[in-house]
Amino acid sequence: MASDGPRVLIVDDDAALRTVLSAMLKQEGFRPLVASNGREAMRVLETRAVDAVISDVRMPLMDGMALLDAARALAPTLPIIILTGHGDVPLAVEAVKRGATDFVLKPPNRATLVETLRRECADPDEGPELLGESAAFRECLATADKVAGSDAPVLILGETGTGKELLARRIHRKSARAAQPLVSVNVAAIPADLIESTLFGHVRGAFSGAERGKPGAAAQAHRGTLFLDEIGDASSAAQAKLLRFVETGGYRPVGDVDERRSDVRLVSATHRPLDTWAESGAFRRDLFHRLRVVELRMPPLRARTKDIPLLLRSFVAQAAAAVGCETPSIDAILSLLQTHRWPGNVRELRAVAERIVLLPKAPTAADVPLLLRGSVAAKARDLDSHVREAERRAIEDALTRTNGNKSEAARLLGISRRSLYNKMAAFEEE
Repeated sequence: MASDGPRVLIVDDDAALRTVLSAMLKQEGFRPLVASNGREAMRVLETRAVDAVISDVRMPLMDGMALLDAARALAPTLPIIILTGHGDVPLAVEAVKRGATDFVLKPPNRATLVETLRRECADPDEGPELLGESAAFRECLATADKVAGSDAPVLILGETGTGKELLARRIHRKSARAAQPLVSVNVAAIPADLIESTLFGHVRGAFSGAERGKPGAAAQAHRGTLFLDEIGDASSAAQAKLLRFVETGGYRPVGDVDERRSDVRLVSATHRPLDTWAESGAFRRDLFHRLRVVELRMPPLRARTKDIPLLLRSFVAQAAAAVGCETPSIDAILSLLQTHRWPGNVRELRAVAERIVLLPKAPTAADVPLLLRGSVAAKARDLDSHVREAERRAIEDALTRTNGNKSEAARLLGISRRSLYNKMAAFEEE
């Protein structure tokens, strides 16, 4: 059992149920506390830090509804899950309306209860994207947590949409540098002629339009963490500048003659096969080994299908809250979604969740092709639609790479600026 797992207070006048739930939660990595009624529970809440509460409704001295009101007054954001028998479902629904987080039927299904608790106890700073119980995913997080306290450079590998930047933020947050800045630079989104200035800054008059000096990411991240996203897209010139900085901590702003130094912890990420590129010479081998003192691999979503229900329920609840609607049931489509390949990984799953809450009713199997939009199960589209979709993706990619600069994006695409505007306008009308 993890010694630092979430602390859960179990409130029920049934001693046998308290014992069973306590043992089960210990096995799942939680730290259970117990109380036989609402009064005992309030004494615990007033003296102990608790991450969540599981409470029966009908209890002597102080029942679950009274406990809900008192606990909400003491801790407005504390997750409170109501346990209820089939005959008390209307009462449980009323409890949810009065502020309970959720309710679970007795006898509680282990998977459902644990999934609910993990979702509600998740660190709000890292978001639901870093939820999961698959072995490869938990191993990746455990290694990240283990090396977070060091200053060793970390290279995070993984497909687009797997949550590499979130993992980098977790490493920073758990490091000794957490009180200092985390500065992120998307290398792929910066034109090659601006990457040096972005990383190391420039002095006044360094180039046309440089009316004042500007510090770069290295200076801004001093004593903190510098996150280089999509490092595999760095040009050969940028790689050479980075190697010197990684080795010595020294850099020279564009147009400056004096060298400066910055104390940063480097975390990099890429979806590119850097090991293969380093062997072939497409990426500097010396820089690759400097960046990859610790290597972490974020597994793709198709390799962690058991995590899909947990992630999707979290995303759907979040999306429903954002639009102010009730959280729809997704039970009817889970088995189908677990067979999907998820080329866009967790990012694609979040998009599906956002589409789910826009449906007029809870999704069924018939809705899955529409929700996935482009899966092999979806209705085949004609050639023109494929072309339009390819153009849309190319334009979106070009705008991302140029940080929204439409003139530069048009140049990358090999079309005129007017053509780019016309295509963007057409897409907006679809």
